[in-house]
Amino acid sequence: MSSDERQKRLDAALAAAREAGGQTAVGHLMDELFQEQARYDAMLRDASDAALKAAPRDMPKVRDRNLGVGIGLVQGGACYVFETDAGLAQAEARKLTEWLANTTREELLARGYPRDAIDGFSVRFTTHEVIVREAGGDYHTYFQ
Repeated sequence: MSSDERQKRLDAALAAAREAGGQTAVGHLMDELFQEQARYDAMLRDASDAALKAAPRDMPKVRDRNLGVGIGLVQGGACYVFETDAGLAQAEARKLTEWLANTTREELLARGYPRDAIDGFSVRFTTHEVIVREAGGDYHTYFQ
């Protein structure tokens, strides 16, 4: 199912809930969607943890991650934050970023992430140094 199809499914479900039971039905549907999102967020954290644990010992240091899955799996992604620009460049040159992206997706699938949603799952990379330069070190501002 494509992202557009997922969005249409969400829109249709909300419209049907409004017709069937008004605000109460919409509230119940939203509760279910938020619970589903929380399950997929936990799945993503576990998959990312497993990917980092399986990484080659000499991979440059990943300092942090920004992970998230949208309601209804309309979008989802991981951004791995390497410590330094040089470390990211080294990881890219050795194809470790490609390895990390693929391994993250494989770990998601192994944990039950829907195969039809995995193509829309983005994996990106940045560095702490970039976040300092572009957002004064404020991760929240950088990832907005």
